[in-house]
Amino acid sequence: MLKSENESLKKENQEMKKQIHSLCSKIDSLEGHSRRNNLRYLGISGTSGEKWEDTEQKVRHFIKDTLGLPDFEHVDNRKSAQSG
Repeated sequence: MLKSENESLKKENQEMKKQIHSLCSKIDSLEGHSRRNNLRYLGISGTSGEKWEDTEQKVRHFIKDTLGLPDFEHVDNRKSAQSG
């Protein structure tokens, strides 16, 4: 009885491991897909706790003045973060 229960639990554990692996792969794929259009600007100084509006202005200034590109309508700030 205990042996068969143990075997059953081992089988269930293996199935769960397969499901976890599959779900992790799906998460990686979805995260990569969601970042495909992201741009990362390095070298633009900022301060910790800086307001999004201030960061947005710095990025707009960089794009327009440094890169010589026209200004754009919308900056999606949902996932904005400063990196050091």
